[in-house]
Amino acid sequence: MKKFGCICLLLCLVQVVSARKMREIFADMPDSLLVILTRNNRLDCIDFIENNMKARVRNIFDNYSELTALTEDYLSMTLTERSRVELKLFPAGDSLQVICMVRTYEGPVAESTVAFYDGQWNPLKGGDILTVPRFEEFWNKPDSLSEEDYRGLQQSMDLHCIEAILTPDAPTLTFVLQTGDLTEEGRKSVAPCLRSLCYRWDGKKRLLLETPGTRN
Repeated sequence: MKKFGCICLLLCLVQVVSARKMREIFADMPDSLLVILTRNNRLDCIDFIENNMKARVRNIFDNYSELTALTEDYLSMTLTERSRVELKLFPAGDSLQVICMVRTYEGPVAESTVAFYDGQWNPLKGGDILTVPRFEEFWNKPDSLSEEDYRGLQQSMDLHCIEAILTPDAPTLTFVLQTGDLTEEGRKSVAPCLRSLCYRWDGKKRLLLETPGTRN
């Protein structure tokens, strides 16, 4: 009986730890994942934004980083003038959570990396959760365009940079193929052929592709 009671207590503790909110997730993030910020930096940002103050702190490079949004399951932060990070909590059943972390770097054009962790910041295999779209998947040939012209537009893009964007109030992740390396005329030419790709969390363990949308 005593053993059974200990097991129940342990399960309850796991339940409490697993169901944490974004503020706790961010506070407990390993320093190695965002080396530009210390734990005290992160705690200060949380305190500032929860008190309706500008959540801006000096990072370890003596520049400014700013927490721009914080909800129960979403966070966005500008790390430097050319980099930012987003976090989103996806429910995985039994009060467990998957953390989706998107880092975006502004080079010639925006480019993102996506990583996944459990609620205790242990890395998860990204390939088990999401199949990142390939360059060709962003394209959709209009009927009015010849196959030769269509292929020519694809070949005009030297950079295949993809930006990933989390949705603050929905369990979705959207990928956008960047065209910033093209001239203004080039961007206008490829725009009718490109579409964004939105993936929605299935409520358990994967992000699944929704019906592709058209580039605005």
